[in-house]
Amino acid sequence: MAMQKSTRAELGRTLAAAAIVAVGWTSAAGTSGAALAATGASQSALTGTGQLEPYPTSTLKLRSEETWATNLRWMTATGLTTVSLATAMADTNYAKSGTARADTSTSGITNYLAGRSWMENSTDQTSTYYYYPQGLTMTDTNTTGMGSHNVILGEKGVLNHVDHHARIAIFDSGTGTYHTVLLVRPTASGAFGHFASHVGGVVQIGHYLYAGDFPGSGAVTQKIAVFDLTKMYAVNSTSLCATKVGALSTVSPPFCGYGERWVLPVMNTYYFQNTDGTTPLPMLDGLGMDNYNQSAPQLLTMEYCNGAPGSTATYPCRVGTNGYSGRIFRFAFDTTVGTDANGFPTYGKIYLDNAGNLFPSAAWLENTTACQGIAPSLAAPNSYYMDCNNALVKARPNAPGFFVSSSKWVPANQGCHLDRSTGGAPWLFCAQESAGHKSFWAVSVASGY
Repeated sequence: MAMQKSTRAELGRTLAAAAIVAVGWTSAAGTSGAALAATGASQSALTGTGQLEPYPTSTLKLRSEETWATNLRWMTATGLTTVSLATAMADTNYAKSGTARADTSTSGITNYLAGRSWMENSTDQTSTYYYYPQGLTMTDTNTTGMGSHNVILGEKGVLNHVDHHARIAIFDSGTGTYHTVLLVRPTASGAFGHFASHVGGVVQIGHYLYAGDFPGSGAVTQKIAVFDLTKMYAVNSTSLCATKVGALSTVSPPFCGYGERWVLPVMNTYYFQNTDGTTPLPMLDGLGMDNYNQSAPQLLTMEYCNGAPGSTATYPCRVGTNGYSGRIFRFAFDTTVGTDANGFPTYGKIYLDNAGNLFPSAAWLENTTACQGIAPSLAAPNSYYMDCNNALVKARPNAPGFFVSSSKWVPANQGCHLDRSTGGAPWLFCAQESAGHKSFWAVSVASGY
């Protein structure tokens, strides 16, 4: 999402007015998410301080559309060859070379890790396809185990394109080499089309990649799509397919991926549903991985809004009385090892109860405006880094948050991921969408973040 009318300076003034100063966090333990969610939130009292306010967990839930078997059957009918993520990453014929992100006075970052910070190549910076990063996740770094450090950017095509294509860019964060894969949606047996989505946030766990599934920010219908990274398909990447997706009957392989070598199809989608018939559904624009606060990783969803409900703001909030009432929900993943009735791994799927529901394990009001990225902070329980209004807010439930110095942040940030595989001093990886600066970068959370 492009940043809206509010500015970093405006948020800074808001925080200053609330007596927020850039000082170190206390180590006091916060209240648990479950306890917070059981308490009613005082939505009218929000002042933009970055102190997370409790929100009920009983009025909204996730439901599954259960398209796993159908979508897999439709893709199998194409006859295309499946390719693993590792195979795609090892293919040098279709590799792209990123450029190292320089530490300049205009970068907005004073102490990032240059060896882990990369920009997309010049073609992707200026491509007529206009892909823009909208989320960032990492592979195999969701616990304290050693991971691959591969970075996955979720990228939307420009909104005024009729077909609104979307893709992922998968980087080796140690070398800057990356591969791009078109996201697609099965439409019938042996057929698929564009995954026409804003791709507001991405999260990887196990075999699965989650992505925001909605055509644009503020869309009425917003879902969460899940892809199986073991079910990528090789397609025709010749010039005949440069602007086509789906069937191409005259050439083998007879399917296109908008010029990409591989496509990754949606396997299932989840949608929000209220239980009381009145609670407004979230206006999603961010997903994140909470790989710190619980015994196992959990999914975070973030709502983007920048004005009071019913106001003339670009994206009015759907609850509360002002523009600080965006909502965060946290949901559990299934951590059992095995396969379901359709042969898909159970680990990493969103955990559903016997009735097919999933209620949040915790929920908060953001108490700041225009938020679209979230990752856990190690400072205290249930505390988070939130990218809001071109600024980084360190938010927590038991005290006001604070604003990280603008010399340590960048404009147009689009989501972050906490890489815990680096041990005692983990790294925070974040994406930037600005044309000419499409990139990701990393900082050590021990360096003033």
